[in-house]
Amino acid sequence: MFKKENLTVPNFLSLSRVIFIPLLLYFVHNEMRLAFMIAYLVIASTDFFDGQIARRFNQKSEIGKEMDSYCDLIFYLSTAYYIYKLYPQQIIPNLPLLYVLIGVIVLSLIISFIKIKKPVMMHTWMLKLPSGLCFLYVLFSYFYDTPIALTIVLAVYMLGFI
Repeated sequence: MFKKENLTVPNFLSLSRVIFIPLLLYFVHNEMRLAFMIAYLVIASTDFFDGQIARRFNQKSEIGKEMDSYCDLIFYLSTAYYIYKLYPQQIIPNLPLLYVLIGVIVLSLIISFIKIKKPVMMHTWMLKLPSGLCFLYVLFSYFYDTPIALTIVLAVYMLGFI
């Protein structure tokens, strides 16, 4: 249900990660790597700022927490597609690990749905760490060929979900 108190800057920042996916796709499909990297870093940084602003200005809400989780999931899963399109030589050796990670994410959502009747995304440091690593990975991938770094990011994500 729509509530006026849900119209907050942190909620808009969370939602912006999904809203700007078409812009990132445009940059990827037109091989505009520098534009993609800059836009990605700006958009991904909203993952940090939404929580900071919500806590600082007491704008935390249950809907904001859930929306942030789902926007994070969509945004970071779409990142795998961007990497595949821009840097296939980095993701192809990591595809088995990526598939296992997606399976672990789906399994964790199914288990939480069975246990408490709704999917749960936790905001632990073990899940915040790979988000930051993913952010750095995209930055460094522009300058370096870093398939090992991607392996580390995927492994840390998997540990976080397990």
